[in-house]
Amino acid sequence: MNGHERFLRTINFQEPDRVITYDLLGNSELIERYGGSGTAIEKNAQVMRTLGIDVTRGIYDPDRHWLEDKVDLWKRHYGLDPDGWKVTPQGGTSWISQRPFNDLEGLKRNMPQMPKKKEMAEWYVPTLKEIKRVFGEDLVFIGATEGPVTDAFDYTGTTLFCELIYDAPDIVEQLLDVTTLWARNLAELYVENAIGPAFFICDDIAYKTGTIFSPKWLREHVYDRWKYIYEPAKKAGFKCFYHSDGDLMGVLDELVNYVEIDGLNPLEPLAGMDPKVIRDRYPDLIILGNIDSSTVLAHGTPREVEESVKKLIQDIAPSGGLCAGSSTEIHEGIPVDNVHALYEAIKRWGRYPITIN
Repeated sequence: MNGHERFLRTINFQEPDRVITYDLLGNSELIERYGGSGTAIEKNAQVMRTLGIDVTRGIYDPDRHWLEDKVDLWKRHYGLDPDGWKVTPQGGTSWISQRPFNDLEGLKRNMPQMPKKKEMAEWYVPTLKEIKRVFGEDLVFIGATEGPVTDAFDYTGTTLFCELIYDAPDIVEQLLDVTTLWARNLAELYVENAIGPAFFICDDIAYKTGTIFSPKWLREHVYDRWKYIYEPAKKAGFKCFYHSDGDLMGVLDELVNYVEIDGLNPLEPLAGMDPKVIRDRYPDLIILGNIDSSTVLAHGTPREVEESVKKLIQDIAPSGGLCAGSSTEIHEGIPVDNVHALYEAIKRWGRYPITIN
């Protein structure tokens, strides 16, 4: 059974030969050790094959932070002043350290333009075709877009965005119109050039004790945008996955029943996202991730990693729909030994029929 066959069976709650592995790479040591030579896409594929990762939604380049790419795409497609933006590495990641505005009046002079799908296709479609060529049938790439809320508060900065919700809601709506169209265009392009039968919206709306934004505001301003972005994937029969860190329990009913997501990632353990509770409550929801990146993977032993994997598989795998992996990503702070322990344990204990006692 190849990766595509295994993934299709998993997301349709049909029994595969083993639990499928899903993850997002973000560890330069793994790329250096196992990636070999070639493009970032080729290096990611080589690492995935070496470690045993079946499915991903992103291509990691240790020499260029994804935020740099995002700002460059904004400059190209949103009509921005190219000299007004700066991305600076700091604390193991990168931040937008300079914008050409810092208040509402400045933002009004620097509002993004509506992106054009045809122009977006010029860079996105060739990338998808190259991923399809390199990944072949054994690896699966899920199309993904950052959600309209995340893109909007990345554009303005989180503090200003939260102020605008109260002081200039019309400006917030204009920003969300732009970022929603961006995500919708990506969804359409991915479906038209699909290499995997699922699509991700990644919109970080929560922290460890609840949502950043009120459920009421999300209901009134965001849910219908997510549905609009997912629409091309739904029409094509693709599964629609949603990613947000943090505690989503207060909005999960609406995500499942109104937005109609098919899968959830990453189920962050420290935020109280218990996969067994969620599976019992939403038996048809595909679960992706859950082995804690911030504790057991980063600071535990390989044996502790294996025990976490065994529990996840025992709780979820018998009922199907499990794509096991880290709770967020394989980041720089995770030791290589624990990375190996993670995927080896999934393959050891995830053989169907599941027989963990």
